[in-house]
Amino acid sequence: MHALEDSFSHEGFRPLLGHFPDPTPDWTWWDLPRAMQMAKIKFSELVDLGKWCSALPNQKPRNWKDIETTVHDFLQLHNDGRLP
Repeated sequence: MHALEDSFSHEGFRPLLGHFPDPTPDWTWWDLPRAMQMAKIKFSELVDLGKWCSALPNQKPRNWKDIETTVHDFLQLHNDGRLP
């Protein structure tokens, strides 16, 4: 999951120094539209994982639309500086 997240935040940076010394690519909330895109894809991947992983409880996954506003609002709190 972390590699999937980094594929969004680190896109366009070179492998040797990455985004050094700029920490903003690691701040998920820094680019809200991109963070939302990443979160939606990550949610989809987790739903797929739950479908074939017998160790997980057999529950119907929630729909992305059910949590989209909550995810957005959480990221917005960071973006506004209301959360560290």
